Amino acid sequence: TVTPKARLTLNVKSFPSYWNNTSHTQLNSSATLVDLGASYRISKGFEIYLSAQNVGARRYLDQGYGYTTTNGSTISGSTTPSIGMPAWVMAGVRGTF
Repeated sequence: TVTPKARLTLNVKSFPSYWNNTSHTQLNSSATLVDLGASYRISKGFEIYLSAQNVGARRYLDQGYGYTTTNGSTISGSTTPSIGMPAWVMAGVRGTF
């Protein structure tokens, strides 16, 4: 809390590469992500806020490549990797009634 009306937040999340399943055929990538937030109470029932996720725009695989051991350890064509949350900003006004 910066003042009784203003708040700032910082969240840092870090995780290593990890297997997404128990058969160890889908590997997700490691990442360190930074999220920021701010809010200011403009009256008893209203506040304005700003939230920013993945501030450094770190690219990581939320659902990684699949591997097969059919012909040695090769990438499987049956899995589709997906990129994790991109840099994202949201702002608004929150009312409490």
